[in-house]
Amino acid sequence: MSPFSRPTIPRNSLTLWRWMIFEPELLENYEKTLTKQQLIISLLKSYSWVVLLFFILYIPFSLALWAWDLPNVYPTYFSESFLDLWGKAESIERLQLLALRPFINLSPAQINSAWLFSILKNSVVGGLLMTLFSIGEHAGHILQRFISALFKEGVLWFLLTFIFSLFGNYVGGLAFGLAGGLAGGLAFGLAGGLAVGLAGGLAGGLAVGLAGGLAVGLAVGLAVGLAVGLAVGLAVGLAVGLAGGLAGGLAGGLAVGLAFGLAVGLAFGLAVGLAGGLAGGLAGGLAFIISFYIFFPRIPFFLYYLLFARQQVTLTDNPYIHDAVIFFPLPAMDIQLLTVAQKNPILGTEFIDFLLTSRPLQRRLVAQLTHTTTTGYWLKKDFPETTFNIPKIPTEQANYQPSDNWLQSLEQLEKQLITYKQETSISLKLLHLKRFKQLFDEFSAQTARESRDWNHYYNEALSLLNQRIAQQLANDELEAQKAEPIARNCYREGTPLLLDSENDKTIFMQRNDIKETLAYTINTSATLPLFLLQGQRRVGKTSLLNFLPKMLGSGFTLIKIDCQDGNFNAGVVAIFQDLYQQAVTQLKLSDFPEWHPSKNWVEAFNKLKSALVAASEIRGTKIILALDEYESLHKKLKKQPEQADELLSAMRAFSQAQDKVIFLFSGAALLSELYQPNWAQFFVQTKRLSVDYFDKKTSIKLITEPVPLQYTEEATDLLFEQTQGHPALLQRACKELVDLANKTNRREMNRNDVEMVLQELVNERENYPIQCFWTDFCTEHTCHQTVFQLLAGEQPDDIIVIDKLALHGFIIETTTGWQLRCPLFKQWLLKHGKVIYIELQRCDAKIES
Repeated sequence: MSPFSRPTIPRNSLTLWRWMIFEPELLENYEKTLTKQQLIISLLKSYSWVVLLFFILYIPFSLALWAWDLPNVYPTYFSESFLDLWGKAESIERLQLLALRPFINLSPAQINSAWLFSILKNSVVGGLLMTLFSIGEHAGHILQRFISALFKEGVLWFLLTFIFSLFGNYVGGLAFGLAGGLAGGLAFGLAGGLAVGLAGGLAGGLAVGLAGGLAVGLAVGLAVGLAVGLAVGLAVGLAVGLAGGLAGGLAGGLAVGLAFGLAVGLAFGLAVGLAGGLAGGLAGGLAFIISFYIFFPRIPFFLYYLLFARQQVTLTDNPYIHDAVIFFPLPAMDIQLLTVAQKNPILGTEFIDFLLTSRPLQRRLVAQLTHTTTTGYWLKKDFPETTFNIPKIPTEQANYQPSDNWLQSLEQLEKQLITYKQETSISLKLLHLKRFKQLFDEFSAQTARESRDWNHYYNEALSLLNQRIAQQLANDELEAQKAEPIARNCYREGTPLLLDSENDKTIFMQRNDIKETLAYTINTSATLPLFLLQGQRRVGKTSLLNFLPKMLGSGFTLIKIDCQDGNFNAGVVAIFQDLYQQAVTQLKLSDFPEWHPSKNWVEAFNKLKSALVAASEIRGTKIILALDEYESLHKKLKKQPEQADELLSAMRAFSQAQDKVIFLFSGAALLSELYQPNWAQFFVQTKRLSVDYFDKKTSIKLITEPVPLQYTEEATDLLFEQTQGHPALLQRACKELVDLANKTNRREMNRNDVEMVLQELVNERENYPIQCFWTDFCTEHTCHQTVFQLLAGEQPDDIIVIDKLALHGFIIETTTGWQLRCPLFKQWLLKHGKVIYIELQRCDAKIES
């Protein structure tokens, strides 16, 4: 069970009072589950605590009057008849006498000589108070007589007459209070009036609760009781203090404060609750200014929390857990919580979720905790297993929001770290780590420029991370020296080359023919065609797209999306939104509005094209929209053919009507191979840019220039002959040769070394470039039997399949007929082709059955 879970049902009636003060939301939610009958029962049970509070506060002070024999100590303040009875009564009888008779009475002369009483009597407020006193007196006497008639003696008679006599004894209480001393009367009168005024107000809230609900009844009763108790207790206590001293104030001020607080709190809470319901009850209860300014901001609790902050607090035991209405910040306590949250970010995240859902007043603390728990997660794991998660700050806390530059820098940091961890070559890992260190230093500098409200939370974490990165750099450099004594292995396999990688720049072979064709066509054509970057899988199409901005120069801006990326699963409209966001980021168009496309594909595209044309004009650049692996887009278009036709038609019209935005699709399929929708029908003016194998000159350059190995001519010729310049196979073979040189501690590579490495590639069943051809391409185009014929030295008779294989560059025609273009393909297929084909057939049979 989570330490932050909260109950939905109160454990007892006392819990309701605690909820009213500390958890109003829980009380409101609980009330919604109750029937009218259950509501009444809950209220009645709750007010049992009011009775207890009444006796706890009133009886001790009455006993003090009896124990100290105050009528004999101050006889001038009591009537002669009362003193006569008091003198004749035994000890226990005197307690009964206190309940039966007005024990605090002033003579008319004393009343007239009391200046404060005169002010009260002759003022508007005083008139109201005197009227209420009169009502209380008559009600008290009537009730006393009624009770006396029913019960002549006994405990019940004693208790009832004792309670109801409070309403009839206001005059004596006021007079006796006037005779008390200032200090004692003011203190005890205020305390007594407040305490029992609270009790009376809560009792009055019962009527409000029946009309306005559980929360309303409790809240109005509490507010009215506090206000009445403060007002009456202060006035009477002041009067007591002016004349009577400690004893008079203790008895008189308390008694009158109790009686008046009970009477007025009950009447006022009932009237307001019945008349106004929730709004009226709350408005009436908070009308008393003194009570409002003391208890609405909860000053007493706040002072207690300030003292509590000196103690050790935890995420699961602190005032925020128990109190939902903390208005003011608690700096000392918050610092402790921030420290604990950084050390335990998982529990800190749970605490943040609790504050977000249950403590709406603590949004600032949530923002602070989010930053510290973020650094806690960064430091939780040793580098390089660090995860640079992004802090999510509540939107209303603008001062704690990181800038876009900070967020982008953090995102780059995370991507570079992933690249580093995925790399297997130690030399490449070292290069990636150095790049990461550079980005980390830039991120640290950006953090220092952020708001001072929150950037200091990251200082310690960045310092520790910097030390860990430096240590990892030293470890990797030492490992690289041991693992690669001859040459650093810069070759890559399986992943596209990146423009911002110094290593990848050394092994990227520019395809100048494609660059020149693309640039010339864009700059000279009145109407732009759709450009299709087409070639086999793993021949470098994505790498070419990554390096295209550098190849074309500053007059072009490439905006690329990978249609096989996980984010692409959101749908066609999500592609347009992603392209828009990339354009805004790359061209730094911060003033562009946030764009939310409609669900209709054409409407979404029209919004995108308008934004891109405007961006092109503002920045003075031509924008190339590149969709890599565009066949995945085709699969989505097939699901809604009507929208697909409309979208492709709109894209064609836009492409032909302007020269600022260029479409560049990249993939293995030709447009003529995609049906429903028929791409070739819409894009008649398509310019195909074939991405093929490297020629011999480029292949030899890739083999010899990036590393200081010494190849014999026979070795390089054999490499090209067997791979035919296939980029992925050539990269893989070169990588294995560098590893071999480092293992054998020699720079010279000969034919035998090349033969050994090539044989390893043939033996490896998971050789992706060849396996992809056999399992994907040949399955899709039904080529297996034709390829088997070619492997057997036969000439196939299926001219459609032959044409398909030749069109995609897998076979070539020689003087002796058709044959596989790459010898390495042939050797691998002879070894693994039959087995894999049988497995594919069995898999298809299971699916059909």
